[in-house]
Amino acid sequence: MKFFYYYIRSMRLYYCFVTGAATLTGVAAHRASSGTPWSGSDAAVLAVGFLSWGVNQIFNDAGNLREDAVNAPHRPMVTGRLPKPQAVMLSAVLMLMLGVVSCMISFWTLLPIAVGVLFNLLYAVLKGVPVLGCAVYGGSIVMCTAYGWIGSSGGLPSGRGLTALATLCLLLLPAHLLMCHNSYFKDVEGDRAAGKRTLQTLCAPSVSLGISTVVSVLYGGLIAFTVFRHGGPATGTAVAGWLALLSFWNLRTLFGKKYHAATLSNCQLCVALNLCFLCRFSAWWLAAAGAAFLAITVIFRWYPDEKE
Repeated sequence: MKFFYYYIRSMRLYYCFVTGAATLTGVAAHRASSGTPWSGSDAAVLAVGFLSWGVNQIFNDAGNLREDAVNAPHRPMVTGRLPKPQAVMLSAVLMLMLGVVSCMISFWTLLPIAVGVLFNLLYAVLKGVPVLGCAVYGGSIVMCTAYGWIGSSGGLPSGRGLTALATLCLLLLPAHLLMCHNSYFKDVEGDRAAGKRTLQTLCAPSVSLGISTVVSVLYGGLIAFTVFRHGGPATGTAVAGWLALLSFWNLRTLFGKKYHAATLSNCQLCVALNLCFLCRFSAWWLAAAGAAFLAITVIFRWYPDEKE
């Protein structure tokens, strides 16, 4: 039982809302643009998207033991409480099962899965390349949005549908790039020890923090403007206020070097950026963004140790 306890703990379930929200955005955007009703298979698509973060996180932990020994020495795999071979094997089996479920939904869902795996492998190599590493990471997460769209539609889009999906993925890419960039602040010591060349290890803190500030303000403003234009002034104003509040809190934690709190606020901001985009279709998605914020807050209380 201890093995499963530490396996689930290592999934870092609060981050599952990132891939879950990305997948949900793909499903909801397709349903709204096509005018088709939601179906039971959408629940399976969302479950796969939500769980994909945690299952894949085990692979990431197994490949980052050197850095984690410095940055997060209390993580179960680093301390040995979660045996690496058994954990990797379980994740491989679960990933295979998720793949089977995806095939049952639509064979074409394997395409974004394959591209996401490729991006994930590239990220392991390119993390040490400033900006590009974050962009590749963002690309791997927006594949969840593509997965949601394709799983919901039951096939590969073409024509205007393909253009709409590509535009959606590009529009959401900065949200995940920003989250990746902001996550590096707490990892400076370990990344330097491992020879990772991120902006945080190469530049003065003012440079990387300045980038966080500019991107947060401009990108949050872009999402709010999109909602203002398509969802109406009232909804757009509410989205602008919510994203401004989350961005302010995230930046405050980063500037204050409160990196444990920044992990929480960074995750919440990324999820909100995805879900608030959907407010262009309906103001009710703002309620979903609020519910996700509360759920992440509660789950994060299970992780009081910043070294984990």
